[in-house]
Amino acid sequence: MSNSTERNFVQTTNNDADVDATTPVADLTGRLEFSADRHLVKLGPLADIHLASMDGHQVAVKVMRDIGISETKRRALVQKMRTEMEIWSSLHHPNILPFEGYYFYSMGSSTDSLFSLVSPWMSNGTAVQYIHQHPEIDRLHIMYGVAEGLMYLHQHNIIHADLKESNIFINDQGCPVLADFGLSRLAKIDEILTFTTTSSTSTNANPGGTVRFMAPELSVLKDMALNIAEQQMSGLLDVSCWK
Repeated sequence: MSNSTERNFVQTTNNDADVDATTPVADLTGRLEFSADRHLVKLGPLADIHLASMDGHQVAVKVMRDIGISETKRRALVQKMRTEMEIWSSLHHPNILPFEGYYFYSMGSSTDSLFSLVSPWMSNGTAVQYIHQHPEIDRLHIMYGVAEGLMYLHQHNIIHADLKESNIFINDQGCPVLADFGLSRLAKIDEILTFTTTSSTSTNANPGGTVRFMAPELSVLKDMALNIAEQQMSGLLDVSCWK
């Protein structure tokens, strides 16, 4: 998908998104400044985090990984990220990581770019990192802030689905903010990428989330889904053997 085609696709109104259609989403392309080495902070399975600056303050840029999928699948993936973008931009709460806008990350040519999401840089790191650096901090204050953020999401019919220490950051005011929420809204990404992982820390099979932090009943549902899939595959093999 070319730069202009992907840009037009992202900017098209998503009528399926359950968000406030009046919420403006800023195109920040051209406004961000990167260091010479692009300051890669974190690698992820679907996106990488880079540090940049905008209007004198630091921002985190979540760049969609160029994973070599077909244009059709890439288009579908961008659509799901656009849904996340529209949901994220509609949320405004002290305990939710603010959304700045989207950005097209240049790949070194005029036609190649990667769709990215931009948020303020959290210099205090995650809640766990912050507690280690400030052991005297009131942990109940952090827990209360997390609960407030979750309640706000639930009031907007959004389930975080992957709440864990690496998705809770501490802002400059010492308050916790939730990030990487709304996986339930992006569940169809698994159908697009059609791959799974055997890692003990995460899974790309529905229901999504990080195994270590998932509710036990979700694990049961996952086992049931795998059993059904195995039965269907067995049936297909049986049929093919008789052809």
